[in-house]
Amino acid sequence: MNLLRVMGAGVAAVVLLTACEASISAPEVSQGAAEGSGLPARPLGFEEAPFVRDCSMSVWGRLGPDWDRYAVRAGPLTFLNGAGLSIPSGHIPRKLLVLVDEGQEATVSLRSDLVGSVALFYDPFVQISQSPTVEQGQKSVTFVGCAPGESPHGKRGPTQFAGALLAPELDCIHLAVESGDRSWDVALPKKCN
Repeated sequence: MNLLRVMGAGVAAVVLLTACEASISAPEVSQGAAEGSGLPARPLGFEEAPFVRDCSMSVWGRLGPDWDRYAVRAGPLTFLNGAGLSIPSGHIPRKLLVLVDEGQEATVSLRSDLVGSVALFYDPFVQISQSPTVEQGQKSVTFVGCAPGESPHGKRGPTQFAGALLAPELDCIHLAVESGDRSWDVALPKKCN
């Protein structure tokens, strides 16, 4: 009986985690199941190695017929809504969906001059407060796209990852994107090029 209570609490934690991440995701987005049954013991703040967001932590939602019109692409990675992104002042994270081509991997990093003033929020295990700070986010995230036919959502095409960008003091953000031996400097919004 006690074992069932413990298992029930684990299931409730996974459901609560899924509900929390869904609240920062685009409409009609379903969450992939995270591996493990509990939250990892990970301190908040900037890590030295990139946080890895893999296929099991992907989301899925209908993108619409003109989705690429609002996209900024860098190799196998696309920032959806990156073209027209408006970055609000204050501590309001801006939703920014990342798409990665099937079977591909790409790392997004803050340029060194932005560390401490900008943060990426793509770790679904970190709870974000009402007024998040850049210290709660990541400075680098590696996105691993699902291999063809391996999406937990049963969908083909680019793997989707919900998250956000926090830039309390800046109107234009330049991020570094790396994939294999190639790299790109990406300006968000696109008008900042």
